[in-house]
Amino acid sequence: MKENRKRRRIIRRRKRSVFLSVILIFCLSAILVKPPLLEAHTPTQCIAVIVQNGDSLWMIAERFTNNQIDIRQYINLIQEHNQMDTVNIYPGDVIEVPLYTRDKQVTTRI
Repeated sequence: MKENRKRRRIIRRRKRSVFLSVILIFCLSAILVKPPLLEAHTPTQCIAVIVQNGDSLWMIAERFTNNQIDIRQYINLIQEHNQMDTVNIYPGDVIEVPLYTRDKQVTTRI
């Protein structure tokens, strides 16, 4: 019986140490790994866009995205940059669209 108790204690200690090691590794990786949005969070350039009839933030974001940022995140970045509370835009509005590129060449699809 004492043998069984010792074995159980040893097994419990091993499980605890493995569990704590996994948590430690997870925490360190969360700290050290940067999300891709943070790398591209500083725009290299901004472009002014005059909203036309039928335009939406989604359509404008699709025109100027570099396909390295999710379109929904890009829309949020445009809203933050223009200090917009909603996604509602109207013809004649001027919106600044931040352009994010890894290299210095800015390419846009119009």
